[in-house]
Parts: sequence; structure tokens; C-alpha cells
Amino acid sequence: KDPDKALEIVQEEFKNRYNQEWMASYGFDNTYVFLVRQDTAEEYNLETVSDLADVADELTIGADRAWMTR
Repeated sequence: KDPDKALEIVQEEFKNRYNQEWMASYGFDNTYVFLVRQDTAEEYNLETVSDLADVADELTIGADRAWMTR
């Protein structure tokens, strides 16, 4: 019931189990994200979302219909 304690537990477990850093909330719901795996970013020299335009014909997006319509 304590959001601060819940965040602390999630951050610790993600670090221990997956070696990932779980960030604190921004204070709003941002349901949709756009990302690529690190090896893909390195292979195509991607640093920003805009960089994807140059390699769009070589990659496939995985998203649900709601994301695609936004």
C-alpha cells in the first residue's frame, strides 16, 4: 500500500534479476514507448527516434492497433 516502498522493491528486484534500472515515475501515465534493442541500435548507429527513418525499410515494428493509430 506504500508506493515508495513498492518502487524500492521493484527497483531492487529488476536490478538483481535482470540487471535493469527501473526509473521513478514521471508523475503521468505514458503508456506508449518506442524502443529498439541495444544491439539493433549499435548495428544501425541509432541515437534518436528520427534515425529510424533511414533504416525503416530494414526493420519491422511490433505494436498493437491502438499504438499504430496514435
